[in-house]
Amino acid sequence: MLAINEAVTNVLDHGGAAGTLTLLARPGAVAVQVEDVSGRIL
Repeated sequence: MLAINEAVTNVLDHGGAAGTLTLLARPGAVAVQVEDVSGRIL
């Protein structure tokens, strides 16, 4: 949770203030992708 929070905060603070959050959950596993849609954070 902390890593997800930090990634989202970075997009909002240092990126284009907009992004996408994709969450994939299955039994025993969760994958999260945080994307800066402005391309400012690589």
